[in-house]
Amino acid sequence: MTARKVTQLRQALEGLPNETSYGEPRALATVYFPQSHLKAMHPDVAVVTGMRGAGKTFWWTALQHRSVRKLIGERYERTGVSDSTVVRTGFGAPLANDHYPSKDVLADLLKRGTDARLAWRTVQAWQLAPKSHPLRREEDWRSRTSYVEGNPEQVDRLFADRDAKLAREDRHLIVIYDALDRAADDWQTMYRVIRGLLQTALDMRGYRHIRVKVFLRTDQFNSAAIGDFPMRPKCSHPRLN
Repeated sequence: MTARKVTQLRQALEGLPNETSYGEPRALATVYFPQSHLKAMHPDVAVVTGMRGAGKTFWWTALQHRSVRKLIGERYERTGVSDSTVVRTGFGAPLANDHYPSKDVLADLLKRGTDARLAWRTVQAWQLAPKSHPLRREEDWRSRTSYVEGNPEQVDRLFADRDAKLAREDRHLIVIYDALDRAADDWQTMYRVIRGLLQTALDMRGYRHIRVKVFLRTDQFNSAAIGDFPMRPKCSHPRLN
């Protein structure tokens, strides 16, 4: 390696951001897209697995920013992602109670007998509901979950109407989930939460343009713990290497 290349490499390394994966969007010059990640970005891929440090949280964060989606769409058409793709957050490490319930809120819902699938279906509905929708008048996750449970036809109509609108616009809406280890204090509850989320992801496959994407550690996609529901094989899960 020539001295010039060594200098360029040193300058590039010094220019890398110091922040963690969460937070402000990465500078586009620092976005590296391994070929093995192409399939993982596609809207139809519901589950993406990988070991710690494989890039799950990086992509959970990056996909939220239109500039990154635009870059991906221009360079890698096979991903099915573009700047017109709508991305919403369904769960992640940053506390965002207006977008999704916290670990403690989830624990309270489960303690009160709420099925995990219903909790995540409520998150999906909340992310898709326009400001004029009755669900938006509910002020906390307990009442929102009660609304979704008590109004199944209205929620089905909400999903169908939003799917039809997205079809007319020729784009996808993806609700992305990450850091599910922070959704519970023990493995049993975490697997219960993940199982309910995967059921919700399969429910969304009944629509053409609404999708769920779940980023999981390899050990969280445990067949013995979460695999006892119909159609689980349809949750394809490419790995980030």
